[in-house]
Amino acid sequence: MGNDEMAVVDGKMRVHGIKGLRVVDASVMPRVTSGNTNAPTQMIAARAADFILGKPQRTPFQAKFHFQA
Repeated sequence: MGNDEMAVVDGKMRVHGIKGLRVVDASVMPRVTSGNTNAPTQMIAARAADFILGKPQRTPFQAKFHFQA
C-alpha cells in the first residue's frame, strides 16, 4: 500500500493502473503484524467499505477505563 513504484494499491485500496478495482485483504498491509492478522484485516475491510460507500473518516473515540484498586 502506498504511492511509490513498488506499491500495488493506494491508501483507499484502489489498484494502481486499473480503474474500478480494489484489493481488500491482508496483502495490502505494508508490514505483516507479529500476531494474528484477523483483527487488522477486519479493520481494513471496514475502512474500505467506508471508502466505497463514500463515508467520511470516523472521529477518534477516547474510551475511559475505571479500575478497582
